[in-house]
Parts: sequence; structure tokens; C-alpha cells
Amino acid sequence: MREIVLMPQLEPLLKQHREEAFAAGRARPSDPVFTSQTGTPVTIRNYTRRGLEAGLVAAGLLPSLAERKKAKQEGVEPEQPPVTCTRSGGRSPPT
Repeated sequence: MREIVLMPQLEPLLKQHREEAFAAGRARPSDPVFTSQTGTPVTIRNYTRRGLEAGLVAAGLLPSLAERKKAKQEGVEPEQPPVTCTRSGGRSPPT
């Protein structure tokens, strides 16, 4: 099990949503907390495509999907901005 820290203001809203979902028969104790848009469990691909990739594109660190598809059709590599990762993992700042 994982613990995720949320804003305190969300607690009553999430509890109400859970109670309503159980009462309406839309939820079971074994159901995932966060689901895809169709109600299925979130896979790593859901996360990367909708969250991580979107953030990287918005930050200018990754070409958009349309740019990558166009480059693939043209047989060229899309231009990628230079990115340096000095350290990853944990909570330590890069050194």
C-alpha cells in the first residue's frame, strides 16, 4: 500500500465521493483509488502519456507527439533540447 499526502481540504470531498460511489454500487473496496478516464486502473503508460509527457512537452523538454510522428514519417529524428541530469532519485538536490 502507498500513502499519498493530499491537501486537508480534499479529505471531506474524497470521503463524500467514496460514500456516494459505494452507495450507488459503483465502487468496491478492491477498486483502485485513481483510475483512467474509462475507470480502469492507471497503467504506467497512462501516467507517462497524460502526465509526464505532457509536462515535458509543456516545459519544452520533449517534442510533442505530433512532432514525433511527423519526424518518424519523414525518417528523421525530432530535434531534442539538451538536457543534463546530474543526479536522480531520492530527495537530495542535484550536486
